[in-house]
Amino acid sequence: MGEGSRADKYVVYRAAKKSGKYKKIGTTRSTSYTNYKLTPNKKYYYKVVSYDSEAGASSKVVAARASLGRLLSVLPEPAGRQ
Repeated sequence: MGEGSRADKYVVYRAAKKSGKYKKIGTTRSTSYTNYKLTPNKKYYYKVVSYDSEAGASSKVVAARASLGRLLSVLPEPAGRQ
């Protein structure tokens, strides 16, 4: 993959606490992920693992809050490609 390219795929995990147990909630090839049926104003923590055939796997933990019961989050690029 060239400079600035997206990862091959992203695996998204969610937890109620930053140090809590993360559960896999989805996989996407896009740089955004929609998580439906969330509680408004509740804080959620996400761990996103990006997989790139050249760079390998990298992960990042992000906090987000739900708005109107769903969350739209932008996923990170693989390490060294931001």
